[in-house]
Amino acid sequence: MPEFKMEDILIDRYGNDLRKFYHLFPESFRMPDMDMFYKNPMSDMSAKMQQRIFECRFDQYLNAVAHILNTGQGVVLERTPYSDFVFVNAMRSKNYVGHEYLKHYYYVRKAALPQLHFWPHLVVYLDAPVHKCLENIRARGNANEIAAVDETYLGTIEDSYKDSLKEYKRHSKILAYDWTRPGDADTVVEDIERLDFDFFEWHSGDVMEEWFTLVDEVGWNGWRQHVTSKVDARLYAFGGMSTHEVGELYINPRDAGHFMHVMRKEVLKSPHGYGFITKNGDPMQGLTNWRTDHYMAEPWYEYYYKEAYYDDMGSLETSLDPHSDSYDPDYVHHHH
Repeated sequence: MPEFKMEDILIDRYGNDLRKFYHLFPESFRMPDMDMFYKNPMSDMSAKMQQRIFECRFDQYLNAVAHILNTGQGVVLERTPYSDFVFVNAMRSKNYVGHEYLKHYYYVRKAALPQLHFWPHLVVYLDAPVHKCLENIRARGNANEIAAVDETYLGTIEDSYKDSLKEYKRHSKILAYDWTRPGDADTVVEDIERLDFDFFEWHSGDVMEEWFTLVDEVGWNGWRQHVTSKVDARLYAFGGMSTHEVGELYINPRDAGHFMHVMRKEVLKSPHGYGFITKNGDPMQGLTNWRTDHYMAEPWYEYYYKEAYYDDMGSLETSLDPHSDSYDPDYVHHHH
């Protein structure tokens, strides 16, 4: 699976690019993509972006495990939520995120990772030194990226990756390569083929333990349902996590209401949620579905923060105004 990118959730099923409506959104809903982050890394939105990335990597990892458990086919991921913290540490080293968010992130991480349960069978680590990474960044020629991602930032990532390997070592097999000069991918494949992923020796360590200690269909089906539906996983990982003491993550309730007005009036041009807009060709079979997990027409979603979050949103002013007749296009200018 390719690495998660913000574009995966900023463009909806109807082709609406939410970034084109940012001039109408309250600032707290203008979720940055990487180019926007590089232009203004000191913004409070950097913490919101990083938190959103972590949750989407969490979803992607659930998708990967669900694919394995439902089809028996393997999956290769470019990144996992287990090592996502390297970017948080780097952002903190440059003061792009505050100390309160750093504490919040690690608190959430501690609750979230057990819900993934299965660690990777194998981690392939390509170790490129900081100076080589800086050369590659400069070669891309993005002035904003060059300014935001410097030696301190990359050095923190390098050190944090070494810490992540210590975590992986307890659960996964590891292949590490010096990638100062890109090596031969065929050699990596040959090394992988030599590894034995089918053997687990009890009482000799925890490597791949999660994959071998389930002993019956009840256990496997329980985890298959857990990672496929995402409902319990996301609830136990992120549900009830207070953000009122993390100023960078706080959202004013009035801003949330205005965001919903803009979605109804300007983006979707409908009071209905995703999957229930007939003028866009949506089949209406979702109206006959009864589920307690989410309100979308489809039984499954790839990323919660692509569309499912919108159907779960609510605010006092929009609940009393389902057609957004009180929508004020000048709200952003009045309140920001």
